[in-house]
Amino acid sequence: MSGRSRTEISAWRWALSAAAWLLPVTGGLLPASGCGFHWVTGDGRVGEVSVCDGSGCDTEFLSATEAITLRIAVDDAPFGTRIASHWYYIEPPLTRVLMRERIADVDHPQWVVHRMEPPRVGHWKPGTYLVEVTLRDRIVTRKTFRIAPVPAPVPVAAPAGQPMSTPGMKDILDDDF
Repeated sequence: MSGRSRTEISAWRWALSAAAWLLPVTGGLLPASGCGFHWVTGDGRVGEVSVCDGSGCDTEFLSATEAITLRIAVDDAPFGTRIASHWYYIEPPLTRVLMRERIADVDHPQWVVHRMEPPRVGHWKPGTYLVEVTLRDRIVTRKTFRIAPVPAPVPVAAPAGQPMSTPGMKDILDDDF
């Protein structure tokens, strides 16, 4: 004999038979629940996708100085659905440069918003941009938008009949009396 009592062996048999019965009922989630895995019960579905700036959505040109927002309507999202957006700058001749990747895990229908601020220089580089939206690592839609060049500042002309002041020099009228 192996040194185990008959009671101990029957307890092990009961535990194994209970686990064998429970495994198909839970769909195999019991052993993997603490391991960082999740069970995805179906495919999600993406509805409306729009690219917006402060003045509107899906226009031909977006503002070069404002944040750009990607709005994704997730119509169906079972637990474990992953929505991602990949932001590219299109350099001539048709070279894609990955700027940023945003990821969101969702488990019910909702709006997912990914927002990009202008770079440190204060404005977006002029040109064409591409955003790819993926659902569970499959591309579901692509959106392109363009940024117009930032207009050069217009020099202010002096009113007629007024002498022009030298920049950096104070005029007598600059002092408070």
